[in-house]
Amino acid sequence: MEEHFEKNFKGKITKKEAFSVSELDFKTILMKIDEKSVDGVFFVGYNPHYIQLFKQIKELNKNITIITNNNAGGNFVRNMTGNLLNNAYAVLPVSTIDKNNTFAEEYRKKYNKEPDWTAPFGYDIMLFLDYLQREKGNLTNSLYKIEIDGWNGKIHFDKNREISINMTTIYFDYGKIIPIGEIK
Repeated sequence: MEEHFEKNFKGKITKKEAFSVSELDFKTILMKIDEKSVDGVFFVGYNPHYIQLFKQIKELNKNITIITNNNAGGNFVRNMTGNLLNNAYAVLPVSTIDKNNTFAEEYRKKYNKEPDWTAPFGYDIMLFLDYLQREKGNLTNSLYKIEIDGWNGKIHFDKNREISINMTTIYFDYGKIIPIGEIK
């Protein structure tokens, strides 16, 4: 993600900081950030990193805009951070936003809880497996023909065999997800 971000980001990167997988104290890094001189901080980590980051931003009374990936939008991080998850942007699968669709309703009935952002992927994967099971011939070539209407929108593979799904940009406002716009 770091390489992709550096290659494609059109703005100015003023500083880079790295941390180990076991690191959960971001206060030193956060204290170095002058909120008036940066537009945002691109942050990528695992669930415990997000939880600690947003807690420590609040503890330090910092006003930092965080730009991140879909991990911040998962139920676990959102439940553990509550309204501390604030002033952050992320790109998530479109299925994350629509909690009133049939999939979410059926999921709640069956499991008695809200589906996380990963749940629709399991459903969509089963659609792919079903398609491939019925396909005759070379399965690799079949990947390029697949176009499935899944819970993540229209799904297909590109020329590099990368899966392509519809994504949406969201903003976290004190724990609430505010959709900004779909990316196709």
